[in-house]
Amino acid sequence: MTLQRFIYTSVLVLLMVFPAFSHSLPAFDETYSSENASKAMMMAPENKLAIAPGKTRITIKSNIRNADVWINGQYEGNTNLTINNLSPGSYYLKVQATGYAPRYFNISVRYGEDRTFYIELEKYQGQVTFSTVPHDCIISVDGKTIDSQTVTLDEGEHTCTVKKFGYREYTRTISVFRHTYQTITAELSEADFELSDFKTNKNVFNPDLNGSPGRINFSFYVTKKAVGKLTITDFNGYPVYESVLPDFSTWQQKLVWNGCSSTGTKLQDGNYTAVLEVENYKESVSFLIDRSIRIPAASITRSGSGTGTLPMAFRFPENTLVLSFSAGFILTDKNSVFYGAPLSAGLSWSVFDFMELSLLGGILPGHADCSGFFSSCLKFTFQEKTGFGAFDWGFLFRAGGAGKAPFEPYGADTGNGFGGGIVLGLDFNNLYAGFSSEFTGSASTYNSKKRDSVWKNGIAVQYKSDHVTTSVYGALHSSFGKTNLLKDDRTDSKAVWTRAVESGLDFTIQPSTASYYINLRGKVLHFKNKNYFNAEAGFTVLL
Repeated sequence: MTLQRFIYTSVLVLLMVFPAFSHSLPAFDETYSSENASKAMMMAPENKLAIAPGKTRITIKSNIRNADVWINGQYEGNTNLTINNLSPGSYYLKVQATGYAPRYFNISVRYGEDRTFYIELEKYQGQVTFSTVPHDCIISVDGKTIDSQTVTLDEGEHTCTVKKFGYREYTRTISVFRHTYQTITAELSEADFELSDFKTNKNVFNPDLNGSPGRINFSFYVTKKAVGKLTITDFNGYPVYESVLPDFSTWQQKLVWNGCSSTGTKLQDGNYTAVLEVENYKESVSFLIDRSIRIPAASITRSGSGTGTLPMAFRFPENTLVLSFSAGFILTDKNSVFYGAPLSAGLSWSVFDFMELSLLGGILPGHADCSGFFSSCLKFTFQEKTGFGAFDWGFLFRAGGAGKAPFEPYGADTGNGFGGGIVLGLDFNNLYAGFSSEFTGSASTYNSKKRDSVWKNGIAVQYKSDHVTTSVYGALHSSFGKTNLLKDDRTDSKAVWTRAVESGLDFTIQPSTASYYINLRGKVLHFKNKNYFNAEAGFTVLL
């Protein structure tokens, strides 16, 4: 048989066989048939409940929300799906979702039963192996670093990045198909040296402060190994500090400086410039040393940094992060009945020296209606320096809530609701006097159909020595409106100007070389017929 005749005969055979063979392949969107139904496995329900006689109900659940559900080839809806009053009998069930392999089952429906079926769908996936030169590269897929050269990925497009210090970065978008295997080869070329993004984490700092507030950080980005030099010059251009930087071993570099000269003496206040020299690059950044900057001995309240429960016009240095944790107990009534044991954690971040963002949350274990509480606050403060000290002023916006409100008499500002206020302060170095005024709506709880409002006005005086700060404060809570909560004895229209009176003490202890301090607090919240005594201890960390 000649080659030409063999090819001609083979093509004829394939044309005759292929139509029959193609009919045996399942379609991508397979429809119901008795043959398909017979191949599906019988699925037992994960849960069966009795319902009314003559009624049926089935529920189809899946690990994927909104997966398509087909019964006997007819589309019924998306998971989780409940179908009522199907005729009793057996049905062919298909569940599918984009990017997942479909599942097929036979299920049975019976009178008087509510049956639930749970279907676990598996993603379509493929395998990818990375071959890199050099071999010890950092490989990431969709921004996540992988630990192995071979990885299993979901079907679809993925962005892959291969990098190594000293080499040019390799980035590629790949397509992964189900049940396939592919190899990605990445050959990196050596990078030229580049220096960029030389900056400081703050524009001004006080080297006399403890911890991170008394240091300044320099950071920059390089592309390969090199030796550099950092020089800090004063306002006259005279070098006061020099440091030789060894071979870089990674891209991101960070240097911390404590405000001292090369001989170890602390530098005086003024403007300084940091000059970075590496290879042919020379970059500089300026900053200020200012010893008038202080870290206030503050608590994180529901309304930002302050004293006790009152917000104050305190100013933290720019980019200061404060974390606080506290625990305590609350007693109520004349017989000192245990009311609860509050646990809380707070965070305050001075985005700028005039803007502070704070978050506070916790729980009240031991209270019969215990629920979690939260609050957030955005506070803006400004300062005018005078001959005798400084005048601080600012304003704030806050939001907070709890599922169930404590302090049953209600009508006091305990952190719930939405509102705002103003803060004023006089700073006489070791002595600080402050005033705050806040108005809050939905002050008892956001879960009440009726909501009330509270106006809280308070004053505080703080005395600060080297390591101990003592504060006393007091506040008047005025109530407007009422809720529909139990034990709320207020009337709808009457304003209660002296609904509650609050007073407290706040002690802060700070070790001489530490960037943390210990807080001890106590307060009394007095209603007409009930008192609440609160004592707490905690610690605050400066980052």
